[in-house]
Amino acid sequence: MKYNRLMSMVCVLVLVLSSFGGIYYWKGSIKANAQLPPINNGFELWQWEQVSDEGFGDLTNDYAWSMAVYSPPGSGKEYLYVGTLNTNVTDPPLPEQGCQIWRTDGTMIDGKYVWEQVVGPAAGNQAPAGFMGVGQHCFNPLDPNYDLSFAFGVRGMTVYNGLLWVGTMPFAEIFVTDGSTWKRANLPGFGVVGGMTSTRGITVYKGKIYAEVEDRDNGVRIFRYDGPTDFDSIGTLAAQANWIQVNYPGFDNTNYNKMVGELLVFDPPDDGEDEEYLYACTWTLDADAIIIGGGDGFEIWRTNGSENPDGKLKWECVVGGNNLYGNEPGL
Repeated sequence: MKYNRLMSMVCVLVLVLSSFGGIYYWKGSIKANAQLPPINNGFELWQWEQVSDEGFGDLTNDYAWSMAVYSPPGSGKEYLYVGTLNTNVTDPPLPEQGCQIWRTDGTMIDGKYVWEQVVGPAAGNQAPAGFMGVGQHCFNPLDPNYDLSFAFGVRGMTVYNGLLWVGTMPFAEIFVTDGSTWKRANLPGFGVVGGMTSTRGITVYKGKIYAEVEDRDNGVRIFRYDGPTDFDSIGTLAAQANWIQVNYPGFDNTNYNKMVGELLVFDPPDDGEDEEYLYACTWTLDADAIIIGGGDGFEIWRTNGSENPDGKLKWECVVGGNNLYGNEPGL
């Protein structure tokens, strides 16, 4: 019960802070073994201090959707990177439209961080807004191999092998940077036909980078990158195609789990084993199941990295489904 309350409080807090359209940091402290406050107290929002302008000065930035701390090689600096959701997009999108990425080295003026736009419409950026055209290998819309490189949301970030990797939507593209240049690291939709739209969960597990991808037609997919990891070799057509699916769609081919949550690495402290698991959080596309279905709208699956004969990882359901732990769907 205590775990459930904690997760609920964290989710509410993230939603509240994201909705304000600015970046906040907490000035309080967290004590080891601290007890949760009574549930009716909630969080004290006045302990948070805004350190950016709303939308970084661009109110078309709806959310601060992802964050990561990254030190580009040779820079001697540590930056906080923030990716946005920007839905002020036409069809087809214009060059100045799409997601943005901002970073700060912690320098403050008048109580707020100084932010630098590295992906966006401003002149001199490292990449255009929405990564438009970055990594695109076929520019002719009449060619069946044509791929539109564009994103209006940055959904996940992680650091891997000295590079910053970001997952985006609506084409489930992954982009990578060394701090000054951006490349696309995969094919749109990972080159798979289906309803692949969003890469949210992205993390490093046992020396490899993994991405959790929403597929509204077939069920959630998990991919592992088996290509080159040096920046010079990333981004070629061969490298972009070197992502391997490591689960069955929706994990059990039931087509229930279609939407993605987070992808996390965790070693349960009380299971008597010294073993890390990769956890994948999912939910159904059925809004009724989420809103009025008694909390049965999502599931959690995990793997210890062992493989089936066909090379797919072995996954077990630990929340929802027919799990062996008594954890009902939605906790």
